[in-house]
Amino acid sequence: MKYDANSSTHRNVVLDAITRGKKFEKQVYPSFVNFIEFIQKQNGKYVLSSGTLLGCIRNNKRILWDDDFDIFMFEKHMTIFNSQSDFSFTCDKDIRYKISYGNYNYIITKPPYDFYQVWCVDIINNKILNKTMDIFCEMYYQNCRIPWYTHISMEMFNGRLYNIPLNYDDELKACYGNNYMNEYVCCNHEIASVYYDQNKEKYLIMTKDEYNSFC
Repeated sequence: MKYDANSSTHRNVVLDAITRGKKFEKQVYPSFVNFIEFIQKQNGKYVLSSGTLLGCIRNNKRILWDDDFDIFMFEKHMTIFNSQSDFSFTCDKDIRYKISYGNYNYIITKPPYDFYQVWCVDIINNKILNKTMDIFCEMYYQNCRIPWYTHISMEMFNGRLYNIPLNYDDELKACYGNNYMNEYVCCNHEIASVYYDQNKEKYLIMTKDEYNSFC
């Protein structure tokens, strides 16, 4: 539904979502930056994807209410994660890789869905600290978007340069509709697990100017 700037209910929904987003960024963004630096050091290939790509293209920043980071990698390129660390860590997740880099330790897990998840972990106390990002790959997109990722450009995101698919417009239109540059849909994992339905009656939708009023 259309965002009503005069509605205190609408404003509070947005403010609550932004508060969640800010808390997420403070806790997780440093480990995201570190993980991307590791990929680059290994000459790995990735691009920003999903909501992270959307924020990058629209505002060169994380969407104010977004509460996760997303990248895309071909599964064949995930071999850079092989044999990176042998630290001990146990949990109820399906651990595929363990990585130590910088001041962080990560596990990469395979949930019962067609993508991977990267978790920052405390190996001394054997506990998960946070989910750093999702890694989507070709099995998730069922090959329908693979050509989009064969040509890569770079764009600023949160003050740093990151890889993006050159033909990003195709992905963003498929995921968020043709008017993704001007329709700011207030949605994160607290509001809905995913935005696949694109049911505009379920979410508050604001214009770019209305969004910028919160920046």
